Amino acid sequence: MSMDNAHHPTDSNARCAVYIAAMLDVKQKIDLLTRDLRFLLQNMSVDPVESVHGIRKHTKFIRALLGLGSDKDSGLAAPIKRISKILAPFRDAQVNLETYQSLILRDAGFKAPELFAVLNGAEYLGRVHPDRQQLDEMAQLTLQFQADWVQIGRQLDRESIHEKLVNSYTKCYDQSQVISINSGTEVFHAWRKKVKKLWYRIRFIADDIEQTPEHVQTQLDGLGKSLGEIHDLDVLGEIAQGLGHQEWLATLKTFRQELADQAIQDARITLGHGSAHFINILHELER
Repeated sequence: MSMDNAHHPTDSNARCAVYIAAMLDVKQKIDLLTRDLRFLLQNMSVDPVESVHGIRKHTKFIRALLGLGSDKDSGLAAPIKRISKILAPFRDAQVNLETYQSLILRDAGFKAPELFAVLNGAEYLGRVHPDRQQLDEMAQLTLQFQADWVQIGRQLDRESIHEKLVNSYTKCYDQSQVISINSGTEVFHAWRKKVKKLWYRIRFIADDIEQTPEHVQTQLDGLGKSLGEIHDLDVLGEIAQGLGHQEWLATLKTFRQELADQAIQDARITLGHGSAHFINILHELER
């Protein structure tokens, strides 16, 4: 279906969709996420792997919700982005090892002892966690964000939320069209980030109502996972290339193509109905 009207919805009722009050309270949701983020930071030594993963997910959720407001609200994300950046090498090291292990389960013939040794010996692997200086910095960044949010954070207007949701959907669709002519690493990475942002925003809306559009969340979740696995393989491929083993790269390329084909197929189901269809889904949330 055509996406000609994706950027300029003309239905005035759609543009001013009447969401229930709980769905509009972005501030309350961000307050809860920030509180949970502080708890995860305080318990980092108990379970470093899960804490790092949990904090990273919280920072992405907060940034996705900040994007529903004005550009001024989006500017508040700097401390949250810094927290995510500090934790990135810890999470990446764990994901790289998990990706390698998943390849072993997928293909018993995939043996790459040198690659495994490099991944298992990574400095930032899950058996370690951020040092005291990094933990203190992240705690301070969280307090900084909370202080700024108290001053500026506010309940968003209905039209703003609706417009940003439709715009987020359209960006996901537009990026899916780029994939048909360019399936490079950076293109898929950009697509993954856009899909994840939309997924968090839909999740925020759906969490606050009884009639959750599970089909939309499930489809976006499946697409996001495929794109995430492609990104993980791309990162692992860069490490393998540095070790100079072409046979590993050939195997990774085969797996990547399978995932890319699946992602494109998922996108046709999830994003291929056009913005009018997506707007109808948003209307369903109001009932």
